[in-house]
Amino acid sequence: MAPTTVHRIDNFLFNVMRGPIGKYHQSVEVVARNGVDGTLIRQLGERGTPFRVDTWRDLQDLEGGRDKFSQYALTIGAGPVAFTWSNYTTSSAATENLKVHVLAVDVISLASAARVVNSFTGNPGAILTCAWQLLFEKPDEV
Repeated sequence: MAPTTVHRIDNFLFNVMRGPIGKYHQSVEVVARNGVDGTLIRQLGERGTPFRVDTWRDLQDLEGGRDKFSQYALTIGAGPVAFTWSNYTTSSAATENLKVHVLAVDVISLASAARVVNSFTGNPGAILTCAWQLLFEKPDEV
């Protein structure tokens, strides 16, 4: 049985996605000069904060895991891609069409699996766990 929640980066689906979600917000800089009393807060504009997401995906075998990671790597620097994290991105109209830039993706582990509950593949033989470094693209005005 396939998972009932949706976790997706670009067109890649995942069984599990974990990590703190990044934010897109006003950035500021605190300016303090020697010999001058007080501080200055300077607004730098809205920016995203890079964040790490760990993903977990079941596959038919270890070779399929190596192939899937090669596909993940193609998203690095390739422009904004779709991002869906279970209920986080479906809670309101403002968060339905989120896009992220993939800054990096690394393999945490690629291991054989004896049994997987809620798998995408009927009888998975491997589990690929990756760490993604992502950055939200500025959302469109709603």
